[in-house]
Amino acid sequence: MTTEIFFSTNKVGVLTNNQVQEMLDRYNLGKLISIQETSKGVGKQTMFVSSTAGEFVLKGNPLYEGQFVEEKFYIENLSELTNLPLSLPYIVDQQNDIFGWTYAIMPRLSGVHFNDQDLKEQMNLEEKIEIVEVLVECLCKLHHWKVESYGEFDPKNYTIRPFHDSYKTWIYHRIRYWLEDAKKYSVITTKDVNWVEDLLLECEEAFDTLHSPHL
Repeated sequence: MTTEIFFSTNKVGVLTNNQVQEMLDRYNLGKLISIQETSKGVGKQTMFVSSTAGEFVLKGNPLYEGQFVEEKFYIENLSELTNLPLSLPYIVDQQNDIFGWTYAIMPRLSGVHFNDQDLKEQMNLEEKIEIVEVLVECLCKLHHWKVESYGEFDPKNYTIRPFHDSYKTWIYHRIRYWLEDAKKYSVITTKDVNWVEDLLLECEEAFDTLHSPHL
């Protein structure tokens, strides 16, 4: 996924019924029944859309160029490599004539978010453990996706572009970036910095021997 760092998101905002119906018409997705904000949507980029053709999730106003193309790439590859339940087809509209920004529309998966408060209160310990086991199994399946080199998604070529340097160089730079950023919010002493640098030094051999990039 993108290695860019963002501190905010672009919200979908207020949508009109006419706008959403125009989107549905473009992809033959039925007549609009309702639009609803998602309570768990990341960065307020998502909306639930109900139509005569089914239940969908609209994701709009991308945070960076190629965001939805990138998400489409990962979902389509996961569909070939795993049997996980996925939102397919993941339709990306690169035109901005309807909403003023590009968007993606996808089928809404059944169920509720596992962080739903009502669900947490209803579940016993055994049921919570079962959910954790399913999440672990899902993570293992994601790790089956292996590639030849470490890198990030290239929306122009629809592939993974290798890092200019090693994964270790990238991750070490990222760690130092966040350490420097932390100085804005807390006291970071020379002792703290030295502790991080010593730890990175101890880990160098392990990072240098990494040879199996995976999701």
